[in-house]
Amino acid sequence: MAAADVSAEDLGADEDYAGEEEDYGDEAGEDGDDADVDEKDVLVLTSDIFESTLKENKFVLVEFYAPWCGHCKALKPEYANAATTLKEEGVEVVLAKVDATEESDIAEKNNVEGYPTLKWFVDGNAADYEGGRDADAIVAWVKKRTGPPAETVETAKALDEMITKADEDKSAVVLGCFAKLEGESHAAYEEAAREVDGPTYAQTTDAKLCKAHGGSLGNIIFIRTYAGGNKIYEGDGSAGAAALKSFLRLERLDWIELFSQDNAWKIFDAGDVTRQVILFASGDELDEGEETWDAFLEMAKKYRGKLVAVAVNTDTEEASQVAEYFGVAGDEATVVGFDGESDSPKKYRMTDEKGELIPFSKDGLETFMKKFDAGELTPHVKSAPAPTGAKMYEGGVRVVVGSTVNEIAKDPTKDVLLEVYAPWCGHCKQIAPIYKKLAKRLKSIDSVVIAKMDGTENEHPDLAVEGFPTIVFFPAREMAENEQPVSFDGERTLDGMLEWVHENANVPFEIPAAKSSGKGKKSERKEEL
Repeated sequence: MAAADVSAEDLGADEDYAGEEEDYGDEAGEDGDDADVDEKDVLVLTSDIFESTLKENKFVLVEFYAPWCGHCKALKPEYANAATTLKEEGVEVVLAKVDATEESDIAEKNNVEGYPTLKWFVDGNAADYEGGRDADAIVAWVKKRTGPPAETVETAKALDEMITKADEDKSAVVLGCFAKLEGESHAAYEEAAREVDGPTYAQTTDAKLCKAHGGSLGNIIFIRTYAGGNKIYEGDGSAGAAALKSFLRLERLDWIELFSQDNAWKIFDAGDVTRQVILFASGDELDEGEETWDAFLEMAKKYRGKLVAVAVNTDTEEASQVAEYFGVAGDEATVVGFDGESDSPKKYRMTDEKGELIPFSKDGLETFMKKFDAGELTPHVKSAPAPTGAKMYEGGVRVVVGSTVNEIAKDPTKDVLLEVYAPWCGHCKQIAPIYKKLAKRLKSIDSVVIAKMDGTENEHPDLAVEGFPTIVFFPAREMAENEQPVSFDGERTLDGMLEWVHENANVPFEIPAAKSSGKGKKSERKEEL
């Protein structure tokens, strides 16, 4: 959601699956049959040859994977086919892979937090791979970054062929019009073309070609048959490529983008526009001429450049995870909002005064989008019912839900260690007995709370959860609005967690002695974190 990476991933777009943590939706049993995939052109990297490979090759694309990861297995044939295609076409690039479960040091050094993670190395310098996950998309992405990012066109026929092909692919052509293919403006265009995926990029010095599409030399023309047709960028390229990149990222989108695995990456990377309004409706309601679609289209045009309009077809299988993420259920059309700009993405729902989802209506939509644009809506927090009585604790661990995070985890008089887990998460199950022992050991310390929260049923704006388990620490003090808790980075052993809490606690305490050990340790006062 490059606005926030969580966006596209959390909503089911090419989800990465965590190594030490397991991300949303991971099912260990979702294995594909990939034994017959021919990976003859994919280099297997280990610690012995990783650095030398980066030194000896200018361009290297590396996939960090886990053998059990379902998405890794789905990517395997696409990645292998891309490697073979690039080799056959003579592109000087190495496509490689690293088993991150075996080569953990390499994965950690390259900040790999989920599987599959693809990294693009140029002269040994790493950057995130941001292209698609099918063979054609990988090939196109690599070729654009290893060769000229824009094709020079000299005839109307050549440009028309590019436009026809783009129309067939439901894409667009960006035409850079320059007096000379050099200088600051041209360099800015090439930089933007290399980084912003989706459109096909062309360039020309022929003023007639530019005029035929409504522009002139000095313009950059976004040529398309959707979203109102051609759009001309009139910014000064000499000021740099940033503004142009933002323009391109927005204009590659239609008035309304139909959500799918293939286009989520661009929905959540719309330049300076970081908020989305998402319509959930059946396929019949998403046809042109239908009341629901036409009302949404009208508002999408009105708020173009402020909010990205997205439609989710609830008749499709991939809609289920998006609906679950936003707490949408039932068959009636409804609208939600999403703001992924900060570290803690915020969700908004079209609700009544009681907070219940209301059915779609033109007037309701107009009011919702107006308030969303003005920042007048209250974020929605998914929460299970707050437990009472004996259910407030499980094995000595305090049970927290979304609605009680402020009350329990953010209690300024308590140092609170909070584990966000998923019931299906294997790593969470492994740590559960250790966590219970930790709670039991610190039960007598009134200033310390060992707590847990089911992340599949609960959330909170101040909790950026990217995988399970996520363990964070709320120090005993008043926390600023939107302040994130401290990430637990100690060893996930009983001794390791005891020591970490002891060292990071804001309220000093003595670690209670284990039954078989002697005196506990006395803590020194810790300053605010």
